[in-house]
Amino acid sequence: MKTVKVARFISVGALFILLQFPAFAAYDAAGGYVTLLGHNSGSNGESTFMTNIVRASYGWSDGLDPHPGTNYYCGTSRQLCTPKIADETFTFPGASLVIGYRLITLATSTIVVDDLRLEKGGYVMTMGGGELSLTLQGNLTILGDASKPSSFDIGKSPSHFKVESALKGNSSAYAYSSQAAVTAAAQVFTSFETQYVELDDADEYYGTFEARTNTCLKLASDMPGTLKVTGKACLTPVSSVKLANLALADGATLDFSGGGTLRVTKLKRV
Repeated sequence: MKTVKVARFISVGALFILLQFPAFAAYDAAGGYVTLLGHNSGSNGESTFMTNIVRASYGWSDGLDPHPGTNYYCGTSRQLCTPKIADETFTFPGASLVIGYRLITLATSTIVVDDLRLEKGGYVMTMGGGELSLTLQGNLTILGDASKPSSFDIGKSPSHFKVESALKGNSSAYAYSSQAAVTAAAQVFTSFETQYVELDDADEYYGTFEARTNTCLKLASDMPGTLKVTGKACLTPVSSVKLANLALADGATLDFSGGGTLRVTKLKRV
């Protein structure tokens, strides 16, 4: 009798664990998700961020505009664009948005998502001519890991991300920032002031954030996780902030700028 009770307890415990971690959920109708059927075209600003595309096989799987109380997923080779309108705020209507491939902006804008999740390999990217600024607001969870990180990619033009969202991630979470499309020596680096990722609310991020070559991280809050530097990068503390771990790879170069104060609990080489 005791053996049966233990077996039932283990079964219930396993079920509880599965329910607590959304990363294991099936991103389809059976898992409670509406999926993006087609690839938004960046060339013409085609966007399903707030509306559905009527054209067959390009819109959302339920055929409706994104709406409250519903979870959405953009999977492999499914690029989601915000409208190509500068200096606007775009609020995603759904309950959550999971990016399995790419969320892209073509103009300076603010994106508000109540529950934005970057899956393994999922990333946010700026693309377009001239300097772009993308502000993220709401809640942002990193689901990538060291084998397949999430990322913030700066496109061809000098751009920056201002992550005002509450950044969350457990100890295995892994994200990085980088400058994409470096094609010539003259493009390697222009200015720390125009190419950076700013984290304004990272006190619930316990994972690793890697600053790859030619990017700067502006840290405006305490971060209990790890900042890993693998190339030429910059770190700018905004005011007085505390970083739990700073990891430097062989050959890495880290420049400090700004007038803030950084307190590092543990410094290590990787």
